[in-house]
Amino acid sequence: MARKIFRFSLQEESKAQLIQRFSGFLNKIRDGKYIISIEKQQRERSGEQNKFYWAVLKQIEAQTGQLSKELHETFKAKHLIDNGARIARIKSTSELNVIEFNQYINKICQEMFDSGIIIEFPEDRS
Repeated sequence: MARKIFRFSLQEESKAQLIQRFSGFLNKIRDGKYIISIEKQQRERSGEQNKFYWAVLKQIEAQTGQLSKELHETFKAKHLIDNGARIARIKSTSELNVIEFNQYINKICQEMFDSGIIIEFPEDRS
């Protein structure tokens, strides 16, 4: 079954507007059993995070000779497996929120540290 997502923001619409729009959404769904879950939307990763991520990959490239784009694909395949999907798939980094993206970068940095590859962070540079 395809997953249906109903997004809303209580900051952008009133509860009355939300109820009316959600009612219209429900009218489009066929009879059956469903689970409705509500989760607070997390901020998407920032441009600064993305810039830092690629800088990290460039440092790894410089020390290993493996291209940044290859490293990107390798790390995604290792750390971003979505087992929650019907068929396991590799998530895109663009699907990660700020916290998840930080955790992903931290895993990569720890893995590199364990392998003897040193990553310089902006505050480390003199």
